[in-house]
Amino acid sequence: MIIEIKDDGIWYHGSNIKFNVLREGSTITQWKPSAGLFRLRITNNIL
Repeated sequence: MIIEIKDDGIWYHGSNIKFNVLREGSTITQWKPSAGLFRLRITNNIL
């Protein structure tokens, strides 16, 4: 599988909230299905 990163592409972080700036260390991806996994990780860390 070839993953192409586009600097001007859409980046996802696992939340449905739109941010202009993310906290340092935030996990982001241009592959939308992976962003859903980030959301699960965040939820599990809260519990």
